[in-house]
Amino acid sequence: MAKKTDATWGAPVWAVIAGVLLGLAWLMKSFPVLVFVAYAPLLVVVDKKRESKPAWEHFEWIWIPLAIGYAAAHWNVEGRFYLGFVQAIVGTLIFVAYFFCRESLGPRLGKATIVLFWLAAEYVLVNLPWRDQFVFVADALALWPAWTTWAVPLGYLAVGLWIWLCNLVVYQAVLTPAKIRVTWIIGWLLLVGVPIGWGYMAGGQGIDRAQMLAWHALGVTVVDSYATNGEVVARTAAWLAVLVLLVGWVRYKVKKK
Repeated sequence: MAKKTDATWGAPVWAVIAGVLLGLAWLMKSFPVLVFVAYAPLLVVVDKKRESKPAWEHFEWIWIPLAIGYAAAHWNVEGRFYLGFVQAIVGTLIFVAYFFCRESLGPRLGKATIVLFWLAAEYVLVNLPWRDQFVFVADALALWPAWTTWAVPLGYLAVGLWIWLCNLVVYQAVLTPAKIRVTWIIGWLLLVGVPIGWGYMAGGQGIDRAQMLAWHALGVTVVDSYATNGEVVARTAAWLAVLVLLVGWVRYKVKKK
């Protein structure tokens, strides 16, 4: 186990790295490649926090980089800059839920659970009356619709799943204590490149943010397959997340007895 001093200074350093990457990723929407790596340092922050006791302390090292990213996403929208700081709280609660479930269910609960909770949270947000005020991970690729035409049957929010999976692979490739894993790097290149290439080759009409919001608000969309399936990936993630949280809560109550 790492020394306590390592945990105290390690988390802030990785939080700064995450904040810089997230800020640049959202500001550089015309070249959004950074978004495929920007969330990975947050997973290192999770590791650093897990080394500290208790792990529940200092969640500001999660909130700060998320706030920078969301604030950058709202940068050009008049009157919405502050919403970045508010939505960062929602993102931080996702990590709180992960830590709670991990302590209740054990260390085998992997970081993929964070992605599951993230998708579930976005699905909840998109069904609220203020859905047009929120930023979704998929919005980072708004200027490149050809990259995401493959996502129409899966839902707009499924693009966020793709981005998060790429970040998980980056974390496994270069940010774990093990040596740099070439196979994971190759996997990341394929995971980023294949869907983009497929989107260009398949062509067709994608689903964008405006159409997604219109479908949830009014039930109107011009894409038939999206009207049939909706946000099937995010909806499924929401149900699975509820199940994980319920099981975690039950285990927590049993341990307290």
